[in-house]
Amino acid sequence: MINLICGDCGARFESDLDTSYPKTVDLRLPGGKTIAVPTTPPPPAMLAALRCGACDAKAAARWKAEAVEAQQDAAAERLKASGIPSEFADSYDAALGNTALLGFCKSNAAKSLWLQSVKSGCCKTRTLAFLAAKLVKVKAIDARFYKASDLCREYSALLGQSVMDAHSLIHKLAAVRLLVLDDLGTEKLTERGVEAVFEILDKRLEAKLPTWISSNLSGAELEAKMGERGAYLRRRLVEGFMAYDAGNNTPMNTPATPHQTPATDLLQGVLPTMKAA
Repeated sequence: MINLICGDCGARFESDLDTSYPKTVDLRLPGGKTIAVPTTPPPPAMLAALRCGACDAKAAARWKAEAVEAQQDAAAERLKASGIPSEFADSYDAALGNTALLGFCKSNAAKSLWLQSVKSGCCKTRTLAFLAAKLVKVKAIDARFYKASDLCREYSALLGQSVMDAHSLIHKLAAVRLLVLDDLGTEKLTERGVEAVFEILDKRLEAKLPTWISSNLSGAELEAKMGERGAYLRRRLVEGFMAYDAGNNTPMNTPATPHQTPATDLLQGVLPTMKAA
């Protein structure tokens, strides 16, 4: 044991640090030969930086708190970049939410989801935003949340400035780990906007990346409103999306080949129970 001075509080403390020198370590060379290599003692500055047990514990707690704070800051930045509405990100109030819908979405989170209801107020946006936020904050999933009309407006604006930037937006959203399109068909979409939405969906379905869509229109109403593109989307919904009627809390279909990511449960470990957070 040797006596040292704590580099933080200045108190003397005992350490079992071996300061006897010279020392040697065995270094094995190619061919099996071993030679003894002398080592040098630790410099005085290193010994002066050593801490007593109490100060070392305080430093460890401080580093842990700083690491937690850094993780929280990173999660907040990811959430901000995702576009997920912050008012839905932290908790799911059972009194305001729809726990049946929440359960359905959690069970099928790795699949493409279509949530519809003929009326508003069925918690489609709240549910999708809450689950997407959990994935962003806890699992660092790269996700983007868009109102369908906002996406169309952003694409049209970019197209007027730079075709390259507009196409870059499509490719980015086609490749993001999770895409949430909220209120599809609620507002009238421009022709260019509709083309962008369907190009993104096509690419994502081909890549089997989960896309969560909410709408106040049924598939038939979407087809009537969007014409040929709406009819195409309706076919794709039947083929590969898990559909749910949020107004009646009823699953609508179980596709034979749902578009699903290789990870079968994105929310594993994120929401261990279905109780409201």
